[in-house]
Amino acid sequence: MTDNTPNYLEWLQVAINSRLIFNTLDEYSTFFDDKNIVNNSIKHCFNTEFKQCDAFKKLELKAHDLTHTDINFEEFMVRYKNSSEFYKSHLSRKSNPEEIAEKMLIGYYAMCRYNYSAKVAGAISLKDNTFYPIFDLIYEQRERQIDINMIVLLLLKIMPCYNARKGDNKNFSEDYNGIIKRLKCLTSDALMYDVLPEIATAESESERNKSLLTLLWRMDKIFDAYRSCRSADDFFDMVSLMKENRENRDISGFWISNGVTESTSFWHIEKTCLSGAFYAVHYKKKECGKLLKTQYFVQIFIGEDDFTYEIHVANPSAIQQMVSGQKSRECYMRYTLNDNDSLFDIKVMNLSRAIKNLNWPKNVRFIKVTDENITNEYRKWIENYRIEDEFKDLAYEFGFGIAAITRSAVYIDAEKEGFYYRVPISLRGKMTKLNLEPEIRKIKMKGETYLAFAEFNLFIPLSEMDKYGVTIVDSIS
Repeated sequence: MTDNTPNYLEWLQVAINSRLIFNTLDEYSTFFDDKNIVNNSIKHCFNTEFKQCDAFKKLELKAHDLTHTDINFEEFMVRYKNSSEFYKSHLSRKSNPEEIAEKMLIGYYAMCRYNYSAKVAGAISLKDNTFYPIFDLIYEQRERQIDINMIVLLLLKIMPCYNARKGDNKNFSEDYNGIIKRLKCLTSDALMYDVLPEIATAESESERNKSLLTLLWRMDKIFDAYRSCRSADDFFDMVSLMKENRENRDISGFWISNGVTESTSFWHIEKTCLSGAFYAVHYKKKECGKLLKTQYFVQIFIGEDDFTYEIHVANPSAIQQMVSGQKSRECYMRYTLNDNDSLFDIKVMNLSRAIKNLNWPKNVRFIKVTDENITNEYRKWIENYRIEDEFKDLAYEFGFGIAAITRSAVYIDAEKEGFYYRVPISLRGKMTKLNLEPEIRKIKMKGETYLAFAEFNLFIPLSEMDKYGVTIVDSIS
């Protein structure tokens, strides 16, 4: 059998014996609807090449379901085998495996922190660093796709070697939680976040889905997210991908939440100029002639599995934290839209909190107000009542007016007609990739105006524009 020939029996045996997808043999038995797996050899249960291939493909589909990706399970098994062989050759006899695992994680994340080259086929190049020489060996064998995260789990005895029999993972949740907790510490200096959203999502993983496979998948996602939040250019790539996944559904109109039928508390959702983005304003009628207002910024995205939707919500303090460079945690929340077709039948939206945070409601049910008499009454209140912004100190205005993008600069309309703010492209390497619909805005907040380049997490206060090389010109060249 050549290296390119699928070895379904071997892969099937490894996947089951390592408890890769399920933590117990009983769960595999239930999955395949074959009680003999518990008592007989895997080869005996799947005794033809067709049965072996069919069983392996079923596991692959389960892997797709658990990771919300189209993971190539064959390539995964090859990577597992190569990583295990590397571990046995270079690391298995070390007397301090936990210390080595810790240093490898530190070195892996230091790659982002100190701008080392990015992941290459599952390996990394750190030839100029002093963190740990094992990276040199991994780099030399990079064509074998040695997986750093697998090596770490092998060192910690969380993952068994490729052909080993591990036994049931009855307390795997402890291993899973321990690794995520360590990554939480390693990524605490991420740009924008004191806790990466990917960390918070991993912490919220249901107990039944915690397995070796999902842990490795979460570790990969956390590393990629951290890398994106450490580099302005990678941040641009991450935001660009998010823009592609923003879903253009219309949820504008008047709504009530959590079954509140009183007419004095309602939501008004309005479209912004961005596809899939809205202002969601909550109004609460107080004494006669007064409305209390709280404004949120809402975006709709396609979920991890392409069949669900996510609602991202930013509270009033989000913009201030963003322009001031503060890390954001409490001001953002990600909700899952429970009903797949709710955005097509937009009379009801049932949202569930995707990240643990007691400052945000766990479940929210929105019901659209379709009675024209009530919606007309709401409009009259908004037009005629005195509106009091609950967070007036955080009030902001978005201004538009990008005039042109050239090879050397971005031009934004200045306040004086016929003049422009000229922002040099050289400020960020990937500004050359800005398309005709960049998310560039002027933001006015607390007496200051910012030129906001959201795709680069760059916010230039006009009071300091000289520091950024921004000038005012009267022509575009």
